[in-house]
Amino acid sequence: MLRMTPTCSRGFSTDSTFKVDFLNVNQTPPAGPAVGFGLTNYSSAYNINRKIDFTGWWVEPTAGVVYTRSVWNGAGHAIGLTDGNDFRVQAGSRFGTTFEWARASVDATLTALAYDDVSITGGTLVTAVGAGGPTVPTDQGKIFGQLISKLNFDWSKDIKGLSSYIESEIRGRSGVLGLAERIGVRYSW
Repeated sequence: MLRMTPTCSRGFSTDSTFKVDFLNVNQTPPAGPAVGFGLTNYSSAYNINRKIDFTGWWVEPTAGVVYTRSVWNGAGHAIGLTDGNDFRVQAGSRFGTTFEWARASVDATLTALAYDDVSITGGTLVTAVGAGGPTVPTDQGKIFGQLISKLNFDWSKDIKGLSSYIESEIRGRSGVLGLAERIGVRYSW
């Protein structure tokens, strides 16, 4: 993942991210050999933000776009998977504060976003029997909500360059719900 965050004056900032995900799927049909295929997602995102400081906390309205290109390998194409594109728009706010805990400086944030995949092309699944099968419905044009809470711990008082985080996410709309938990450690020198 490549992330760049040039910051402008008066609380305005932009950020951009480019990342590549390499995914492998192994499938074993009831009658037949196991089939393995892979997917590579290329994603780029751009956001514009404005941070507004208050006493002891801040709010940061944000808006942005995300473009993802999904490319199946030859085995995926052979079973009818097609490459796809997704263009998303999003807007919302991030709220945060910083405090000391044990030997760490902690940044606590809560992000609330609404997003819409305004254009989804390709990425459909046809039956293994051949073309002309059903396509899988997409979420194009459906607005989702997303909440992300994150605690980022800076341990530089004890080990320069060490930080860690805990993150929880919930997203969804009527009839759809997704949950995620993440933890991470970073050391920079």
